[in-house]
Amino acid sequence: MCACAASGLVFSGDKEAQLRVWCARTGELLARVGFSGAAVTAMAASAGRLLVGDSQGHVTALSSSALLRGETHAIAWRAHDGKTATLHARPYDDGFLSGGTDGAVRSWQYAELQREAHELRMRAVSAHSGAVGNGSSAGGSGRLRSSACVELGLFAIANPAAMVCVARHQDTVTALCRDGELAVSGSREGEVQVNRLADGSRVFRLPSSLGPINCLACLRGKLLLCSDDGHQATLQLWDLTTQRLVQELGGIRKWNAPTHIAYMGCDRAIWVRDTTLSVLTWVEAP
Repeated sequence: MCACAASGLVFSGDKEAQLRVWCARTGELLARVGFSGAAVTAMAASAGRLLVGDSQGHVTALSSSALLRGETHAIAWRAHDGKTATLHARPYDDGFLSGGTDGAVRSWQYAELQREAHELRMRAVSAHSGAVGNGSSAGGSGRLRSSACVELGLFAIANPAAMVCVARHQDTVTALCRDGELAVSGSREGEVQVNRLADGSRVFRLPSSLGPINCLACLRGKLLLCSDDGHQATLQLWDLTTQRLVQELGGIRKWNAPTHIAYMGCDRAIWVRDTTLSVLTWVEAP
């Protein structure tokens, strides 16, 4: 698993719960930090933070600057029943999306999670100070540890200011993206949903006749997705404004299917298959 930040940092994680920070320009390994959670299953980077999903359904938000110092300043919470399968974040946005094996797509607000974590920290500091004042401490400075994680438990799901359930799929969520105020999600059963971030109301739905969704990207109403039925892959371009299929490319061999899709400007999309990078450019019809 890996994630790239706008600052030029690349983060990677593995099943042994080790996080590594790399320099994208030089390829130098800058830091290696042990992650206290379960096996890493999803990663995303946003606004000075690294988001990590694990096999037990947790999401952990870690400070990028602390990771560079070999420390883990983090907030963790239970986001899904089962595994956190995918995460999506934008470079300079406070909100982000998560999808799990429970089929749920949830939109999170980091500021609200951080506020609750701050209150928990302050209560912990007050309790510790009281213990020191009563002489019941075993000795020590009373300072907070440099590496600390605040566990919010199920608070995040119970707090409507922190979380909105945007979509529900019947199977594991395999791909996520955001287009303005819309969330686009694809599942292992092949269904694609477009829902509003504010309240989760449905805007558009593609039926589950394509095979599992490998990856997707959406920008200004142009939805590009790749599905895989186990034998061959299909690449489709949809116009969400008119809700119609614009173009389809089928018959792609399974081992040559795109695994990642991203937009480059408003008229180009790139996708990765194996070690090949492809670019798609389209022209608006008159």
